[in-house]
Amino acid sequence: MPYTPTAFPPRRGTTARRRSHGMTLVELMVALTISLFIVGFLLTMYVNAARSKTELDKTSRQIENGRYAMDLLREDIEMAGYFGPLPQGAGYEYAYDTPAPDPCATAKADLGFKDDPWTLPPGVQGIAPNTDLACLPNRKAGTAAVVVRRLDPTPVEDLDAAVTANNFHLQTSFCYEDPKRFVFSDQPADFTLRRAFDGTACTGRNFAQRYLQRIYYVAACGRCDPSDNLPTLKRAELVDGAWQLRSLADGIDDLQFEYGFDDPAGTGPGVPPPGTPDVFSSALGAAAPSDAWANAVAVRVFLMSRTVVATRGYKDPADITYDMGPRGQIPAFEDGYKRRVYASQVRIQNISGMRETP
Repeated sequence: MPYTPTAFPPRRGTTARRRSHGMTLVELMVALTISLFIVGFLLTMYVNAARSKTELDKTSRQIENGRYAMDLLREDIEMAGYFGPLPQGAGYEYAYDTPAPDPCATAKADLGFKDDPWTLPPGVQGIAPNTDLACLPNRKAGTAAVVVRRLDPTPVEDLDAAVTANNFHLQTSFCYEDPKRFVFSDQPADFTLRRAFDGTACTGRNFAQRYLQRIYYVAACGRCDPSDNLPTLKRAELVDGAWQLRSLADGIDDLQFEYGFDDPAGTGPGVPPPGTPDVFSSALGAAAPSDAWANAVAVRVFLMSRTVVATRGYKDPADITYDMGPRGQIPAFEDGYKRRVYASQVRIQNISGMRETP
């Protein structure tokens, strides 16, 4: 039987369509476009989140600075006029220095403590916006200031070590036999008033307390050489015979005060009880002359805080106004800074409490 070779199938390599591998240029461009959209979306989200966080930080700092500044003012004003355990009762009346002492005074004779007759300085004293004082450098125009006078409540027993030149202390007497009611001095040897250690005999020297005189005001700058142009609440304090400045809270843009005066002679229906304000007035008004500060029993504080850094494009709404008490309504700002006003009425405990009728 003749041999017949096996038939092979035809080769398809030359006629079959080859399979495609990789991406075409069109597909690559589409993928790149989608990726760019995703990256742009994520970048926009990041920028918006960062901007929101920045604005939140600004606002939080502004609110905290305003709250802290109000707390400082409230705590110090409440204690104004505290001059220790002075002898009280019939025959132990005290006068108040009139006119009120120079707020910038540093000498002992000018601080308002006298013994003929027994005289004390007023616990608070307002400073009008148009009053220039050498001890308040870089004060912002149009803002008010307040003087607070009181004692440090911490008793000082070792007077020989604690009392130094121009470091004034006040000592009161716990013995009716003492020839003086109080001693105000910066010399340890002057403090001779006594107290009864065993409840009967006046044998020991009484403690003294350090005198504090502070002025709160708004400066146009926090760091002023060179100026950073950041309004700041500052405190000038009499320390060792000289005025020392301390920055308390930045971003405090305005500060105004109204003082509540009690008329000791006021009686009858409709008249507020003793120790309660009969009228509120600013340091500018005729109802607040220099000899009336001894009758100040309350203070209304108006404080404006602003953000430290401006927000680009920000403007206050056109219909907004800021109530700054004696300064009136302040219209909207357009400088990019967000603002907030704080207001509080503070009772001067040591003055008003002594006038209350049980």
